[in-house]
Amino acid sequence: MEDAFKYARAADPLAKLYYNDYMIVDPNNAKRDAVYAMAKDFVQRKIPLDGIGFQMHFKSSEPITVEMVDAAIKKFGALGLTVQITELDVECKNGSSEELDK
Repeated sequence: MEDAFKYARAADPLAKLYYNDYMIVDPNNAKRDAVYAMAKDFVQRKIPLDGIGFQMHFKSSEPITVEMVDAAIKKFGALGLTVQITELDVECKNGSSEELDK
């Protein structure tokens, strides 16, 4: 993965390079810890990485709180990375779009 970021920086030194993923807001998810460890490693070794993109898909079965989002933004931001919410959707009516179709 780090080669992809190096090649992208070489191809366009002005491009903003983000690692973008889902399920990295929940502090109870091991994926968040793995992505954070990767990002921290990249920053320490000066691998080109400008930010982290959060894909946020809110579901009633996987409750995410404002506090979780805030903590994740602060955690990744403390590495000196920009954090962006790159995708956002909210499940309505237990996953059914029936109500939205009316």
